[in-house]
Amino acid sequence: MPGLYTPDGYWKSFNSQIDSVTTALHEDDAWVLGATTSGEDKQQIDNAVRQLYMRDFIANWDRFLADIQLNNSADLSQRINTARLLSGANSPLRRLVQNLSQVLTLSRNAPAPEDAGKAQDQSNRATRTLEALFRNNDNAPTQGAVVTQAPEQLVTDHYAPMIELAQPLEKGGKTIVFDDFLKQVDELYRYLTAVQDAANSGMPAPGGEAISRLQASAGRLPGGLQTMFSNMAVGGQQ
Repeated sequence: MPGLYTPDGYWKSFNSQIDSVTTALHEDDAWVLGATTSGEDKQQIDNAVRQLYMRDFIANWDRFLADIQLNNSADLSQRINTARLLSGANSPLRRLVQNLSQVLTLSRNAPAPEDAGKAQDQSNRATRTLEALFRNNDNAPTQGAVVTQAPEQLVTDHYAPMIELAQPLEKGGKTIVFDDFLKQVDELYRYLTAVQDAANSGMPAPGGEAISRLQASAGRLPGGLQTMFSNMAVGGQQ
């Protein structure tokens, strides 16, 4: 994922370049067309260009999230190990949800500057992106365009279900919303372990209520996580 499409990339690079780039482009328009741009027009254009960035941000992250999936488990032992890993105390899936919540939230407060070389590289990319937005996007802003909400809200609204999963159940608590879903994965792990034990001892397999609960929980998850949990439930039936 390009660093430009992160909170740091937005605030440190894109945000710092947008004024100079839009001003230069509209100076070109004024020279060619003889048009003038008021302060109000510039603000509207600034907001509209930010919205173009937000749509590009969403497109890039949607593609990335669509590629996240579990490896196919060939047998029961692998499915048990997968469920154990994902539901454990150091669950990589939990860390993923927490990290996504941070990177998909474009805070209005710009973070402190970091390494100057990295910041300059991102600034150059931001400049090229801004220029490309003006040149190539059919929905490029025009004078008189009205923007009624903060551009950053587009990203927040789009990824609200994902962001919500990382929120604490209680103020100041360590348990997050997603932990309830991980409990369903832990139940699947215990069920699959019981199935393996039953097969090894020649006993009947236990009931599959854990699979039904996991399938029901999957329906409440956003995007790729829903597919991942559904696949785990389907795999548990095999």
